[in-house]
Amino acid sequence: MATIAVQSGKTVMPVNDYVPIMRTFIAGVSLTTGQLVKIDTNGKVIPTAATTETPVGIVVGSGGGAGYPVSVVQRGVVDGFDISALAYPVAVYTGGAGGLLDSAGTIAVGRVVPMSEQGGSKTVEILL
Repeated sequence: MATIAVQSGKTVMPVNDYVPIMRTFIAGVSLTTGQLVKIDTNGKVIPTAATTETPVGIVVGSGGGAGYPVSVVQRGVVDGFDISALAYPVAVYTGGAGGLLDSAGTIAVGRVVPMSEQGGSKTVEILL
């Protein structure tokens, strides 16, 4: 089981071919692109801390500082993760510290899917 990283120099963003279900939340702490987040007791989003916590979505765009709005995809296809070594349609799971895991975790949050164009790159479909 390994953590799935955001590609160097990339931002996790929704794929244009699909209409994502997104919400804007207020960050409870500084958040970065690609982090899985949950809602804290103050109604703000913070990174999931354990593989057993159910996230509300994944931070896209540039993230944001504590007290600022962040965009969170709850359902949809996102690009920007380093998943070239993963097969279709392998599931991705919650990881500690707001990350994604590439195998057998506790809570599945999505799967690897292709882009719709010929020879399309691999993307992650978030299914929360």
